Amino acid sequence: MDFKKLNATWQSAIYSNRLLLIANAGLAITVVLLSFKLSQSHERLIIVPPTVNDRYELDWHGATAEYYKDIALWLSGTMGAVSRSNVDYVTNVVNRFMDPAIAKAVTQKLQEYAFDPAIESSNATAWFVSRSVVWEEPTSKVFVTGEINTQVNMSSSSRKEVVFEYTLTMQDGKPFVTAFTSYAGHDARTAKWLRLRKEKEADMSDSDKKAEQDALTNPRGTNDGQ
Repeated sequence: MDFKKLNATWQSAIYSNRLLLIANAGLAITVVLLSFKLSQSHERLIIVPPTVNDRYELDWHGATAEYYKDIALWLSGTMGAVSRSNVDYVTNVVNRFMDPAIAKAVTQKLQEYAFDPAIESSNATAWFVSRSVVWEEPTSKVFVTGEINTQVNMSSSSRKEVVFEYTLTMQDGKPFVTAFTSYAGHDARTAKWLRLRKEKEADMSDSDKKAEQDALTNPRGTNDGQ
């Protein structure tokens, strides 16, 4: 037996096995890293619903302006239709899109809408008509301006101008409202509006500031009948 040749062959086999072991270990690490990357990555969806003219682009942490605007418009229409008879249902639907930190405040706001002292009847019907929807990208805010119409009976109705203001984000692929407010009137309080108002207030007297603040907080509604 040629022991010298056998030893060389044996050493070659050991070397080959070591290379195979290293290659398998490298392959296993690569598979683990790729699996982790795939679990953390998400596809971007492009949707063209049949009810709108523009397409939506969504990913795990963002969306196009049109998507945010339509979500805000839908929420406004839902909240604008709240009444004493459907307040629990509307609250449940809307709060699915609200940050838990603001859900209680949103519920209270809906209760205020539904049980407005100016609406005595429990059979009152309300609906929201939008006039404009503005997306403010730097602040992630959507402003929906319009009016809430209320019909108590055939001879009594009212209209109230209102602005719904949302801060909207995408969290895990779902639209989420992290801040919400609403106020009477037709002026959306955008960053530009706030800047111009601050400049205007700098030149106003204290009495003029109070009068303008009263006008903002207590605007007049419109009654179409008694």
